[in-house]
Amino acid sequence: MFLNYINNLRGLVIIFIVGFHSFWLINWDTNSFLYDVLYSFFKGSSAYFLFIAGFLFQHLLKSYQYQNYLKKKFQYVILPYLLVSIPAIVKIVFFATDGIFKDYPSYLQVPLYYLSGLHVSPFWFIPMIALFYLCSPLFAYFDKKRGFYWALPILILLSQVVLRSRGLAFGDINYSLLTILLAPLQSFVHLLSIYIFGMFCSHHKQALFEYLQRYIGWIILAFFGLFGLELFIEGHISYFEQNVNYFKSLIFLLLILYVFQRYDLYLGKKLALIGEMSFGIFFLHEYVNWVVWKIEKFLFGSVMAGTLLNSLLLLAVSIGICMLLLGIAKRLFGRNSRLLVGY
Repeated sequence: MFLNYINNLRGLVIIFIVGFHSFWLINWDTNSFLYDVLYSFFKGSSAYFLFIAGFLFQHLLKSYQYQNYLKKKFQYVILPYLLVSIPAIVKIVFFATDGIFKDYPSYLQVPLYYLSGLHVSPFWFIPMIALFYLCSPLFAYFDKKRGFYWALPILILLSQVVLRSRGLAFGDINYSLLTILLAPLQSFVHLLSIYIFGMFCSHHKQALFEYLQRYIGWIILAFFGLFGLELFIEGHISYFEQNVNYFKSLIFLLLILYVFQRYDLYLGKKLALIGEMSFGIFFLHEYVNWVVWKIEKFLFGSVMAGTLLNSLLLLAVSIGICMLLLGIAKRLFGRNSRLLVGY
């Protein structure tokens, strides 16, 4: 059964992801309050994608077949990842001198980049989510077990101990090869609770929405309280900051899930196209951002000033160009475009 509110939510989440990855297109004063607000608001958006993946996986369990499931995930996620990665990997391996695997021969660098996802900053997500695909029989099995979701608090605590390394996210070369290659597994462990939380919300969706409607006021207060706390400790207590961001993200997921389900008829198909294009936008947006950055430098001599208007403008430009390119790909290749660029 198609869930329109989840598709709309997927559209919102990809906007958040592109928004976070567009920060470097703006010349921000990193000490400004606006920068802190926007950065904290968009930070951790990739986890929302994983929540939706868990929600939809549980929702569609009645038609789940492992081989067919893996085949579709390879066709529509892994294969586009392999193809869209080619320009970045060619550039880094054969033309750059500062790649994270620069000390290794080129025939080793290529698989290392594919396995780590460090050739394009958002692509760390794909090797990690591939582990969720491989483990899907376990998720399908445990979803049927009474009491399985009582393990969720333990998994949430595990996420507070096993954190995703920020250094790896930005290609820090001071990590060992083993640490880099284990990063997808580390991210898998850290975000496992988010995926299971998505499954939990789907499994108990009827009771959950009744609960959310009853306590939505408290949920809103909790979100703004955690958001304010995150702003207060930003840059001061880095470990605790990630923990606060995690719980803020959980509360925010409940909030936006409720809003999109509650007002589904009003929202209609407003974000449907972006939702349908979400994986394609994910694959293309960092390339588009690089081109936009080059155009900025050419036209203005530097990137634009850090203002809310400029931030929203560049976000709209980036998403608009991605959607245009995906539309062209769809027109040229038809159904096969999903195999090439994820849409």
